[in-house]
Amino acid sequence: DDQHSLCKLAVFQGGFDAKAAYAIANLSLPHLAEFVNRSLVKCDTNGRFMLHPLLQRFLAEHLRESSANYGATREAFREFYVNLLLSQWQNLKTEHQHNALHTITRELPNIHAVWQTAIMERNCSQVQGMLPGLCVFYDIQSRFQEGKDLFQQAVEHWKQNTCTPQEDLILAQLRVQYAVFTMRLTYGQDISALYQDTLPILAAHDDAELAFTYLQMGWLKCLNPLEQEEAEIWIAKGKQLAEAK
Repeated sequence: DDQHSLCKLAVFQGGFDAKAAYAIANLSLPHLAEFVNRSLVKCDTNGRFMLHPLLQRFLAEHLRESSANYGATREAFREFYVNLLLSQWQNLKTEHQHNALHTITRELPNIHAVWQTAIMERNCSQVQGMLPGLCVFYDIQSRFQEGKDLFQQAVEHWKQNTCTPQEDLILAQLRVQYAVFTMRLTYGQDISALYQDTLPILAAHDDAELAFTYLQMGWLKCLNPLEQEEAEIWIAKGKQLAEAK
């Protein structure tokens, strides 16, 4: 009913669009318009919807009281924004880059919320799926400090309790991205200690999902004149995995 659907909107951070509302709360545009007319939801001139902060907190409490509804809504929320970031990451490499940057910037609060939850809950597939898009987004926009902070926090949390080979692999990937942004901020300094012991972990895997990390490792190696041959090996492997994917 309307109350349950309205409660589902409390999962959003920083607003949402009609497509997200339909995917996560099963609310059509006419439903949203009705909520706007009843002053339950605000809509700006760009067609972006949002809840008043006080109403959002109230609805969030009610949503959490329904464990099944809460779990299903959170999972739909996470799936939607993981897929959104994946699709926009592909667009970042095309002539649609400007629109992709705009979309990611607009949805960054929601994307960050999903990322933080995935890190806290050690969701390997979601972290691995979001990692390239976040890295490329911050890199293109030269938001190196934000990128460094994001991946440093992820590394600090993830390394507290890695129990499986897959979790060790994710930690290695996170550390490579942390090293990339550290290098962006401290160009010319030796930061190999940040990623050196990830090399055997990464080299032991040839999953297609590692293509981006292999290319990033190649870039790090390229910066050292003594490691050009090794850099070429990482880059070639990354390209091979990307083509296989």
